[in-house]
Amino acid sequence: MVRRFAVYGGQGVLDVVKGLGLQVILQMNVSGQGFDMPNKEELGYYDYWLTKETWPAWRAINLVVYYIKLRRSWETYEQYEKISENMYNEISKRLNALEGTNVFINRVILHDIDKFRNWIPKEIDMNESEVDPEWFIQWIYSCGYPIPYEFKVFIGVEEKVEQPNQKLQERIDREVVQGIARTLWDEYPDMTIEHMQDHKAVQIYGSGRVCCADSTLRRWLGEVDPRTEKRGRKKKLAVSE
Repeated sequence: MVRRFAVYGGQGVLDVVKGLGLQVILQMNVSGQGFDMPNKEELGYYDYWLTKETWPAWRAINLVVYYIKLRRSWETYEQYEKISENMYNEISKRLNALEGTNVFINRVILHDIDKFRNWIPKEIDMNESEVDPEWFIQWIYSCGYPIPYEFKVFIGVEEKVEQPNQKLQERIDREVVQGIARTLWDEYPDMTIEHMQDHKAVQIYGSGRVCCADSTLRRWLGEVDPRTEKRGRKKKLAVSE
């Protein structure tokens, strides 16, 4: 069974979430939400939001809420909605209790009218209020909520790890695998590619188990297989006219 539903204001980074006997596909529904999707080729989702000078308070809360939900398990749409509502309300309540902080750039208060027709402050309007991204992230992190890696780097609680160039990493993996294979073939010249591929040295020490697809690993090994040179390539038969 597959259920489809919209995640309003969420990041939509999950394509498929598996529950117990239930497969749920998250889809972005951003009509009327004022949602700007980043160019994925240029910036990641969280990096994109870090380029903004201010965040609407509701957006700031949802950035955290949806990140936390991606780390939790849930089975039904009703469960999913309940988790969202509870976390959103919990963070909103904490924001309402803040006094004299730099989290808010624009703090809009909703009011009630008492029986004497006096305006009484009720709560912060999360739709109209705006927060400072850096102050908000520092505050939410200090409250003990999980935050994305990009946010941790932004506030300096974690160092940025540069991702290696994909082509360079592939070349390094290939050279390591082939270097191990050459050494093994020097010792065991009759070893087949199948046995070489399954060898502990290739699978574990050469990261053959995780670095690439099986077909790629076989191709890399085939390029340095000494038995190929001994056998030689099969000659094409000339076709008589």
